[in-house]
Amino acid sequence: MDDRPTASVAGLGSAAGWILDCSRETISSLLCVSVSVLPARPEPAYAYIAQRGQYDASAILENIAQGAPDDRAKVVAVTELDLCTPVLAFVFGAAQMNGSAAVVSLARLRQEFYRLPRNDRLLRDRLAKELTHELGHMFGLTHCRQVTCVMHRSDRIALIDAKSSAFCARCSELWTESASKWTG
Repeated sequence: MDDRPTASVAGLGSAAGWILDCSRETISSLLCVSVSVLPARPEPAYAYIAQRGQYDASAILENIAQGAPDDRAKVVAVTELDLCTPVLAFVFGAAQMNGSAAVVSLARLRQEFYRLPRNDRLLRDRLAKELTHELGHMFGLTHCRQVTCVMHRSDRIALIDAKSSAFCARCSELWTESASKWTG
C-alpha cells in the first residue's frame, strides 16, 4: 500500500486550463511532490449566499475536505466565484488550518474586477501568492507581521501586490519543518 501524501488541484465551477496548470506547478514546486489535477467540481450551489451574491468559503472548505482521499491529502480548489465568510465581506482564498482543504478565488485577483485591462502575468503572480499563502495555512502557518512575507494578511489587492511570493526567514523555517513532517 502506498502511504505517501498526495496533493491535488481542482477547478470549482469554471477555471481555465492554464490556471489549473499554473496552480499545479506552484503547488508542486512548494511541496516537492507530484500534483494531480482532479476533474472539475460543479459550481457549489450549497454555498451560495443570495443576499450577498457570493459563496461561503467555509462551506466549500468543508465539502472539499469531506471528499479528500485520506487524512494526509491536500486538495486545493481554484474558482472564478467571489468568496466570503460570515464575518468577512470577501476573501481571496481560505484554508483549513493544518487541514486538507483550501480554495482560492480568481474573482478579485483579476484586473478586470477593478475595471482595469486584463493582465494574465499579474494574475499568475497573484494566484501563486495566494496558493502559497493558503498552503501555508494548511501546514499550520499563521499570518505574519512582515508585510513582504507571503503569509502576511491581505485584505485588499494592493497588499497582495506588495508582498513577495516567498516566505520570510521565520515562516520559511516553519514551512520547512511542517512540510518535511508531511512528506516524511
